[in-house]
Amino acid sequence: MKRFLSIILLAFSISAVAQNNLPDPPKFQSASVIPESAPVTVKLTWLPSDSTDVAGYIVYKIIDNITTTLDTVRGRETTTYEYNASSANATSERFRLASFDSDGYKSTITDPHSTILLKSSFDRCERKVTLTWTSYAGWGTNIANYRVYRRYAETDYQLIKTLPATGSEFVDDNLANGRWYCYYVEAVKNNGVTATSNSIDFTASGHE
Repeated sequence: MKRFLSIILLAFSISAVAQNNLPDPPKFQSASVIPESAPVTVKLTWLPSDSTDVAGYIVYKIIDNITTTLDTVRGRETTTYEYNASSANATSERFRLASFDSDGYKSTITDPHSTILLKSSFDRCERKVTLTWTSYAGWGTNIANYRVYRRYAETDYQLIKTLPATGSEFVDDNLANGRWYCYYVEAVKNNGVTATSNSIDFTASGHE
């Protein structure tokens, strides 16, 4: 009986040591929709776990409020993942991360980051577009501002407006009749990290 109890205590001790030495999670940086990507692609970025024995990371997506394993990436220094089966042009998507070590132990799961969903409403009579977007979630109160970018025809994107952290709408008017436009919004964290929304494009056809 004494030997049996000793075995149980030893097993419990080993388990406790393992639980106390779980790897540190990665530092989730951003979940960005790549503008004009086809198929729609979300790029996740993070900083490596501080635990040197980390073997890789687990990528999760929250589906119907359930944290679901999406994929696994190998290598402690791996810091990006691209999800190209995204519907982030139709809904804001939420992702989480965890690290795992060479013994198979998994870290705690990070808090979720949610992509920015950009929508638009075009007024044909006045040839203006109203852009609205959801707030970026994952940085708490550390959003510095939102930036609106636009391009048309074969031009590059240009920053056309910077709005405060509370901003969620922008109206772009005096659009050229028949010209194709494309927009996206970028959230900027206080430390300079950024996250982009899906892109919106349309042709500004209206009355002269």
